[in-house]
Amino acid sequence: MEMSDQPFFIVGSQRSGTTLLQTYLDAHPDICIPPESHIFEHFAGTYHSYGDLSDSANLLRFIRELLNDATLRCWRLDVSAEDLAMQCQRRDVPGVIDCLFQWYAKREGKTRWGDKTPAHTLYLEDIHHFFPGARYIHLIRDGRDVAESLSRVYFGPNTVDRIALLWQRYILAFQAFKKKIGPEQFLEIRFEDFLKDPEAIMQRICRFLEISEITFNQAVPQTQRRKDYVASDSIHGALSHQPDTSKIGVYQKKLSMRQIEIFEAVAGSELKLYEYALQMENPRGPTGIEKVRFFVTNYFLSLVRRVGKWQHLREVLQYKLRRMSKACPFKKT
Repeated sequence: MEMSDQPFFIVGSQRSGTTLLQTYLDAHPDICIPPESHIFEHFAGTYHSYGDLSDSANLLRFIRELLNDATLRCWRLDVSAEDLAMQCQRRDVPGVIDCLFQWYAKREGKTRWGDKTPAHTLYLEDIHHFFPGARYIHLIRDGRDVAESLSRVYFGPNTVDRIALLWQRYILAFQAFKKKIGPEQFLEIRFEDFLKDPEAIMQRICRFLEISEITFNQAVPQTQRRKDYVASDSIHGALSHQPDTSKIGVYQKKLSMRQIEIFEAVAGSELKLYEYALQMENPRGPTGIEKVRFFVTNYFLSLVRRVGKWQHLREVLQYKLRRMSKACPFKKT
């Protein structure tokens, strides 16, 4: 397989609409976006531990690790490490990753691949190191709506202060990264604008990616949706519906004024950066008592909710042990 010229990456914080955008773009006849890969998150700092990938033994070891990754197993690639190695035109880290995505795209009858993994927002420099010509679509959603949505799922932080810090971290990560690349390499879109006018946003993205334009109706995900995108309908139920503007500002009905105040105290500057109006003039951060309560909620109650998920815990432990055994400083050339 020839090396892809221009892969693209959809990034943004969790619960910002990245999966919805993924389903619409994947409806394009040329574009393939597999389920979240987490490659750059799971393998960060370990690439050099595999040695020179021009050596067949090292190459096969790296490919086997990729194919055995708990997340990538969900792709159901049905390919051996040996067969994938034979398809790699370049025997290096970007060559293998590109070949992996291309294999998936070819299976779907597509010619160009993209990746949608929110966690990769924190690994953009690694991605750019391997794919200097890549393009990036940064999807931003009002952090207070993110807080309302994220507080209802079992994974991740569950209190407004922690969610505000996480959302802020993702915003600041992309702000820092976009200063290091050319303006032609990134496109920032507010999720609210996508919900209000998906047709215009889809055309804008197509022009940015330099692909043939498709209409909104051609990209309606009800007919193109692949179930392997989602963990459950309770988490991504909106994928089965057209964009719903009632999702905009839902935090005003679901969050208390105190929760809104705490979020704005933590990440108000970032909200204003993307022109989200604040509800409070001088918001106060969490008090000492609130911090203790938040700590208990995040660490103890969340642990209780995960006790029954033994398979998840086992895979996390395996991942941690692998990282500990292979940890090596990531050296850029």
